[in-house]
Amino acid sequence: TVACAGGAVLVGAPRAARRSTGEPLVGRVLVFDGAPNGGEAPLAALEPPAGVGPARFGAAIAARVVDGRIAALAIGAPSASVGGAVSAGAVSVHGGAALDWASAGRRDAPGGPATARSFGAALAYVGDTLVVGAPGDGAVAPGGGRVFGFGPGGALRFALGPLDVAAGATAADVAGARFGTSLAAVGDRAVAIGAPGKGLVAVVPIDGSGGAEPLEAAVVRGRAAAGFGVRVAATHRAVFVSAPWTTSASRGEVTELRPDGAGGWRVARRHRADAATGGAGGIPGAHHPGTEFGVALGVSGPRLVVGQPSATEPGRPGPAGAAHVLRVLP
Repeated sequence: TVACAGGAVLVGAPRAARRSTGEPLVGRVLVFDGAPNGGEAPLAALEPPAGVGPARFGAAIAARVVDGRIAALAIGAPSASVGGAVSAGAVSVHGGAALDWASAGRRDAPGGPATARSFGAALAYVGDTLVVGAPGDGAVAPGGGRVFGFGPGGALRFALGPLDVAAGATAADVAGARFGTSLAAVGDRAVAIGAPGKGLVAVVPIDGSGGAEPLEAAVVRGRAAAGFGVRVAATHRAVFVSAPWTTSASRGEVTELRPDGAGGWRVARRHRADAATGGAGGIPGAHHPGTEFGVALGVSGPRLVVGQPSATEPGRPGPAGAAHVLRVLP
């Protein structure tokens, strides 16, 4: 996981062992100076407290930037053990005027820890609201997932499940949806939420006080078998949804959503590796088309960056990987 914010580059290493003891899969986040002459040594190396097990600290990172500086940093540890519950998950939050890297508050899922909840698997800041995905949450349905919003002081602002956005659905319909697997801030007034278990993405407005407005949510559906919703990225005027897995119809694609002018979102374009290697942002002939196109997504200015870890290169054995850069925004 990599995040760039407020002049810093934040790199998550969720499979890293604890430096002092060698305990495996604890996880770590390295903070680097993002300036061109910032140097290669990290400014800070963050790890979770002892006793959380193989927490996968750094699996998700979100930063809130105010006046060009990081005002708050949230780090997800979705496999952390909490109160004896394995993989309940937790989120560390660093904040304050000086952003003290050495200390952090913690956010836990409301209602107490639950095994395999995976709280903290995805994170996003929408304004000053920290949005946390818990795709393993079973309060609505087994593996249905939920998403929580917290204010700067840790007060719960909202809790959403798939039934809140999927009109007419039953608990049986959303079992295994894994709502909250992916999150992306859509400007400072909405959040995009992926539920790849059911091939669903919801764009939920956030009101001026940081509360969610699920009745105003726009829902877009795709192929669950292709992993539609496993990754999302967004700007204030576009949402990008990946479906990276191979199906009979595609070998990986990214769907671009735009506002439809009536409060919803419409499919504007579909980006595929096959098209990218033909010249729409990829390197013609350099990479094998398809295969996991969209496993990673990022937006930088007018450009969409799409990761394709299984791409191959002529003359080289095994996957070489590729990153496609496509100009998508005017």
